[in-house]
Amino acid sequence: MDKVKNITDKILKDAALYAEEVVSNAKQNLSGELDAVKREIERDREKALAEAKASSDMLSMQRISAAELETRKKLLTEKQEILDGVFNDAKNEVLSMSDEAYREWIKNLIVKNCIESDEVIVSKKDERRLSEGFIKSAADSANMKLSRSVSGDFSGGVVLSNKTFDTVLTVDRIFTALRHDLEIEAAEILFK
Repeated sequence: MDKVKNITDKILKDAALYAEEVVSNAKQNLSGELDAVKREIERDREKALAEAKASSDMLSMQRISAAELETRKKLLTEKQEILDGVFNDAKNEVLSMSDEAYREWIKNLIVKNCIESDEVIVSKKDERRLSEGFIKSAADSANMKLSRSVSGDFSGGVVLSNKTFDTVLTVDRIFTALRHDLEIEAAEILFK
């Protein structure tokens, strides 16, 4: 069981390192876009200030405020799109892992989270990757009796279902939780 825990810990550690690498790569790849947006914002601001100097009436000041508000909105939208891209890219990387690596990751999730007689609901997209034999192998590793169902309408991962509750281990749910945990840290890295 320690071996499974060590493997699970390694996978989680590797996933965290991978997430950091994806964030770092996204920062490098997208800094040029941010610089361009910042230059555009500065041009807009300078233009608005120049217009305000030419005309000192109240209408010009309102235009400056509106222009500054609009530029802040643009910057915020760009930042959000960058973060969306980073997490979508990372999720797609997981979904496109080799079958062997993907099965090992899913097997560790199942072994770590299953209880006796769970039904393992497999995504329709993973029907081939996560066969009945794969579920039997995971059940043997966990010393549990598990059954398989292919009805999941999700992008990847599994749902462990029993009479009492469901344990949702879908790729979407995992990345939603990961994003929640890492979003503030990623934003600080990307937008200093």
